[in-house]
Amino acid sequence: MSASVRSIRSTLAAPARVLIADSYDLFAIGAARSLEKSSATREIQTVIVDHIRLAEIRLRQESFDVLLIGDSLLPVPEQNLKALLTVQPIKIGVIYDTLDPDQVAECYRSGVKAIVSRRISVESLCETVDKLLVGIEFIDRDALEAVLLSIKQENIGKQKEMDNGTLTRKEQKIAYMIATTGKRNKEIAANLSMTEQVVKNHLRSIYVKMEVDSRIQLALKLLCSDIVLGTTSRDQGK
Repeated sequence: MSASVRSIRSTLAAPARVLIADSYDLFAIGAARSLEKSSATREIQTVIVDHIRLAEIRLRQESFDVLLIGDSLLPVPEQNLKALLTVQPIKIGVIYDTLDPDQVAECYRSGVKAIVSRRISVESLCETVDKLLVGIEFIDRDALEAVLLSIKQENIGKQKEMDNGTLTRKEQKIAYMIATTGKRNKEIAANLSMTEQVVKNHLRSIYVKMEVDSRIQLALKLLCSDIVLGTTSRDQGK
């Protein structure tokens, strides 16, 4: 197990409960065994069901931290996921078999926190669940490109431009760096010669103004809406 996984697990209290809803029995069983064996400092308990209705019933009966659900069980993602989240506010990860850009985008908009391929490695699957447990979103490259493609197609013909007065100059620089470089707060602070706490304060303000609640949502909104930040790579460090 990687050091990063152990580090994340070390911050968690035992046990964690994961509900796996998937029509592919072999994958579900393998995922359950891998997650249970992967635990270093926190026990992981898994429950497997093969139908979305059964997942809803289990959520009504028991408390879970994470739901991993196969995309084949989501014929109408928005409706299906809303029903599940209404029963219990749970962190959801979707396992996709055949990538459908519109379905992936709908899943993300409906509150899914992780989207990964069924071909994911055992270690990556465990790390994805670790991230979900501490509230970190994760979308693999193919799924992220699908989300971007779907949103861009919806925005065809819509000219969206952000008023430069909406965000302050410093907020524009921080938002630009997050959207284009993926830098973390500590790296942004060093680049812009400010403290990490100041960056966090600006980021909270950015989230409110842009009506998002995560770095991924912020990046998607900026990149997919053709928003003009009023800053370039030449002046981001000024």
